[in-house]
Amino acid sequence: MKEFQYLTQYHPTFYENLKYVYPVVSRRAGGISIGVNLSLTRHCNFSCCYCQVDRSQPLTAEMTQTTVDLEILENELYQTAMSVLTGQIFQHTRFERTPEPKRVLRDFAFSGDGEPTLSPQFFDAADVLIHVRKRLGYPDLKLVLITNGTNLQNDTVIASLDALARNNGEFWIKLDAGTPEYYARINQSRVPYDKILSSIQYAGTRWNIVIQTMLLQIKGVSPSNREIECYCDRLVSFLKTGCHIDKIQFYTVARKAADPDVGPLSSELMDKYVQTIQRKIGISCEVYYSH
Repeated sequence: MKEFQYLTQYHPTFYENLKYVYPVVSRRAGGISIGVNLSLTRHCNFSCCYCQVDRSQPLTAEMTQTTVDLEILENELYQTAMSVLTGQIFQHTRFERTPEPKRVLRDFAFSGDGEPTLSPQFFDAADVLIHVRKRLGYPDLKLVLITNGTNLQNDTVIASLDALARNNGEFWIKLDAGTPEYYARINQSRVPYDKILSSIQYAGTRWNIVIQTMLLQIKGVSPSNREIECYCDRLVSFLKTGCHIDKIQFYTVARKAADPDVGPLSSELMDKYVQTIQRKIGISCEVYYSH
């Protein structure tokens, strides 16, 4: 059990000598997820207090290159996917103790060290994922975008997501706060909170979406009852205006966070919050604890 916890909590955005692609054992995916990192420069317009990207380390010359080599990306994706499908990857030290039920390729996921949709080549990279999926002939493979939602009304991004949606795409959008004040403390972004709400509203009326929400404590203080009430109000408002929210993923801190004052919530408190939220909004919820 401890070994599996380590596998799912250790998610470095590198693997061997690959540049853009990194496989992980994902609790939320339920198996192997192949991450795609378009943010070698670690560029992000959020500075979340719980972020696990280590921005203290200097960038290498290669990491300062902002242009994505699409040929390399395609080759890395295909070869890594084939190593999972053939079982070769499970001979690697990092994956050799993966439980048998988790030894399945679940998705390609735009994630990495920054907001994926900020990459000027996001459209082209999405095409690469679609092409590799077709090349593999693996119809169950999902194409996932994990996003903070700030760029979802950009015309080029919309076109990319339309194409991904036609190819088993799934869009996980961050909503960590019910109030502007808590958003400022948690996500620490110059992007206005209202823009986040507008982006979720737009996305949810165009595509089916998944909401992902971090629940945590800061200096031992968990979210207030008012914050949870406001969070529920936001979700109810989305639903009333036609948003298609498939589910909400609640998770807490599982690895070292950027802010040393940030810590995980207990399983009991997570369950309490989620039960309250689910009772108020009636959406399917998944819970991922710190262990």
